[in-house]
Amino acid sequence: MKLRIAAWLLASTAFSFSTANAAGVRGKDSNTSNQQRRVLQGNKPAKYLVQDIQYEHDESGRRLNLFQNLPEKLDTVELEDGLIYTVAGGFVPPGWTVSGQDIFLPPSTIIDDATATITLPNSGSDRLLEGDAYVPEVESTITEDQERNLSELRRQMAVVTGQKTVLAVKIVVSDGAYGFDPSYLECKVFGTTNGSADNCNDSYHLTNGYSECSYGKLQLTKAAARTGSGNVSSISNGVVTVTLPTTSTTAGDGTVRNAVTSALNSAFGSATSLADHLMYCLPPNTMSGE
Repeated sequence: MKLRIAAWLLASTAFSFSTANAAGVRGKDSNTSNQQRRVLQGNKPAKYLVQDIQYEHDESGRRLNLFQNLPEKLDTVELEDGLIYTVAGGFVPPGWTVSGQDIFLPPSTIIDDATATITLPNSGSDRLLEGDAYVPEVESTITEDQERNLSELRRQMAVVTGQKTVLAVKIVVSDGAYGFDPSYLECKVFGTTNGSADNCNDSYHLTNGYSECSYGKLQLTKAAARTGSGNVSSISNGVVTVTLPTTSTTAGDGTVRNAVTSALNSAFGSATSLADHLMYCLPPNTMSGE
């Protein structure tokens, strides 16, 4: 199984992976309701996220040829409804420095749902974007020494510890599906099958892997059970299945991911409230690397 893992640093949506070779071409979603291209008329609050991508390597430690020219990091923006968009061209203001940072999208920003991208004003020019206009103003009453101490404290707290809930999402689209059933996914993530450890023959899974690597300081637990509706199954044993009958793998991982988030929002009210971390299990050929 070839993996391409995308993680958002300090983000609520922390895991996303595909079982295939990350092939395919990004195209338009066949669902016309998602084919929206809008221009902001005023400032829009958002969150800046750095997407850290890990590719499969060969025995010598080099990336496979399929992945050699693809970026290791992407600049993305999360809107209030949990949808995530890649910043077109990679042009970001100098004020965007920390993943998880609150920001503003300024007027004239273009949001394209068909490609899951945003384009900032003047992003294609040689002139640097003015950073202050893109970051919420905060009145500071602390000294420089206090600010340095706070920065060090934030750095230390960036290491995630404690008990965090995870929801594993099996995704089915019109021309493909994540290849394993929910019981297998539950086993690989939580070490149980249908809630029983006796039925899972995998002694090493995501939950105990994070526990061992953190010396027991990070414990992953299952998202709470919820009753689904429409094309979204009920949440059971930390797993849910989302079916997108009008979405194709050729739409690309960004568009598919946002379509899944929208479906979860519709079924449960808010996708981000379901768990601390959402793991999106994508069908083969969804991740094009764009």
